[in-house]
Amino acid sequence: MDDADGARLRAARIEAGIGLDILARITGKSKSHLSRVERGIRPLTPGIVLAYHRALGWSLPIGVTTRAAGSVPADDDIDEAEMRRRTLLRGFVATTTGIGAGSPLADEIESVTGPVASPSMVSEFDAEELEQAALALTSRDLRGGGHALISEGQSLLTWATGLIEQTRSESLRKRLASAAGYLADRTGWTAFDLGLHDQATRMFGLGVRLAVEADDRNLTAQALCDMAGQAVFLGKPSEALACAELALADDSIVDQLKAALLGVTAEAYGQLGELNETLRYIDLANERAIDSEIPDDAPVWLPAFRGPQTLMASTGFAAYLSYQQNRHVLAASTALEHLAAASSTLGSSRGRSATLCRLRQASISCAAGESAEGISLAGQAVGDLQLVRSTRIRRELRILRESLPSGNQQATAASTRIDKLLTGQVVPIA
Repeated sequence: MDDADGARLRAARIEAGIGLDILARITGKSKSHLSRVERGIRPLTPGIVLAYHRALGWSLPIGVTTRAAGSVPADDDIDEAEMRRRTLLRGFVATTTGIGAGSPLADEIESVTGPVASPSMVSEFDAEELEQAALALTSRDLRGGGHALISEGQSLLTWATGLIEQTRSESLRKRLASAAGYLADRTGWTAFDLGLHDQATRMFGLGVRLAVEADDRNLTAQALCDMAGQAVFLGKPSEALACAELALADDSIVDQLKAALLGVTAEAYGQLGELNETLRYIDLANERAIDSEIPDDAPVWLPAFRGPQTLMASTGFAAYLSYQQNRHVLAASTALEHLAAASSTLGSSRGRSATLCRLRQASISCAAGESAEGISLAGQAVGDLQLVRSTRIRRELRILRESLPSGNQQATAASTRIDKLLTGQVVPIA
């Protein structure tokens, strides 16, 4: 409680015509003590808070507000009743929890959410707990992601660091490093999808380092594959090729990852406009994936996003990128075939990837002269979107907006919806 809060309490008491003697009888405190409380000299206790509440007849509708969600007016913008409510709540919180009413909110949050002490004994249970947390974060990211997941990933990495430093078992240390490395990779992908590219790059780098520390070659390849995917998005195909080549140099990684790396290599060549190399690596990726079963000792995270559907999405994207460069009919037909196969099998658990495939199908159909099909696909893809946070989806929406023909009612409706989504509006599902 500060001097201003005390002054408000005193002003409210005088306005109500209540003397200090009445409050003294209610609280059991002397009038001089209450006077010092009102002047900010003595601390405000929960008992005194409740005494003022009863004596002045103030209501404290905690958690109830008539304001719009997210509206937090400054103290000088609110009425006196609300000011009194805040004064009481601030004082109560300060005296019962130690969270100071006069401190900046960010400082108080930081003081509460500081690092959690690591257990004195780190066990396999701690490693399993970290692995499950990483898998849960992955599942939520695949359904759409969001900024909260980045904060969660960072907090879990801080926790994991303490576990790694605390353990004396080499095998357990490697298991923890592997789980933390995977967590860094997934947090990096979430950051990338939200357009936080510097943060994503650092997270991918941390993922590679932890994977190397853990001697986890599949995880190393996974992180390098994601780095390559980001490089393609940023228009750095040579960097993408370097990442993929480095990962493919290790022949011990599972076939599903080899296929994914060949797929992102095709994406890089598609961006370079080299149609023959794009198609060659698409074929190599498919050949590697055919009849390849996930081995028993494969990473537990592998099936989540390295399967036939995601490979089709990647190879379809590669052909799509190639078509953007050369407008070749073979690139268009290959892209449409692979993207259609992917979008029909990805399912709701991979909603973002399925949306990307449908948007790319619509764009390439319109650009290739299949306007009716493209408009229909655009209506379906755009109609399912309410709010767009993904930087990849935003890019595809802009491309589709330019590809849609004019003079068509359905195309105009889709364009209008795209414009609203690109300005950050929440649009009801069509």
